[in-house]
Amino acid sequence: MPKLTVIDHIHVWVKDRAASAAWYQRILGLIPEARFAAWAEKQEGPLTLSNSSNTVRIALFEKLDAQASHAVIAFSVAGPDFLAWIDKLAGERVQAVDGRFLARDCIRDHKQAWSFYFVDPDGNPFEITSYDYSWLAAKLRN
Repeated sequence: MPKLTVIDHIHVWVKDRAASAAWYQRILGLIPEARFAAWAEKQEGPLTLSNSSNTVRIALFEKLDAQASHAVIAFSVAGPDFLAWIDKLAGERVQAVDGRFLARDCIRDHKQAWSFYFVDPDGNPFEITSYDYSWLAAKLRN
C-alpha cells in the first residue's frame, strides 16, 4: 500500500476570512503562509495559515452561510504546553464547546490523555490534547 506521510492541511469554513485569520493568529499563533498568498486573492480560494514550523496548517475558506464543522481538529502538545495553552485560551476568553469560557475545569481526563475542547468564532470545534498523562495528573491535582 502507498504510504501517507502527514496531514497537509485542514479545510475550515468561516463567514469572514479576514476576521477569522486575525482570531487564529491571536489565539493559536497561526499566520498567513506567504507562498500561498495568491490563492487567497480569489474569493473562493483558501487563506492558508500555519504555525512557525509549518507543522500545523489550516486553509480558511469563506462562505457567508458557513456551517460549523462536526469534525473536531485535535492538536497534540507536551504536558507543559498543555497547561500553557489552557491558561492562554482561558485568558483570551475563548469559548468551550459547551458554551462556557474555557477554564481549567473544562479539562477532561481520558485516562490515557488529557484534553480540552473549544470553538472558533464560527463554531468550528478544536481540541488540544496531551499524552503526558502522569505528569499532568500530578500537576492538575495541585
